[in-house]
Amino acid sequence: MGVIGWKPPWTGHGVEFLRNHVFYQQLTGIQHNFNRLIGALEALTDARLKEYIETIPNEWRSNNKAAEQIADYLRDARQNRVALFGVINHLLL
Repeated sequence: MGVIGWKPPWTGHGVEFLRNHVFYQQLTGIQHNFNRLIGALEALTDARLKEYIETIPNEWRSNNKAAEQIADYLRDARQNRVALFGVINHLLL
């Protein structure tokens, strides 16, 4: 987010750079089970995200909305988790 041309990864666009990730070669060509990660996203309720944001010291949050932007991104990822992990599986197989 905040990068020119950025697109949400669950759309399947803008993820090609991941092919240059240090672990890409070791992760390709094998079946992955993302159930635990999907469950972790599902467990990130709006109330939990709010709790996380409230624990950030005010000095770290002053004059920026980074924590709220991250929480919004995680909400979107939670909402689009099936598509997100579908894109990841497609990229790795």
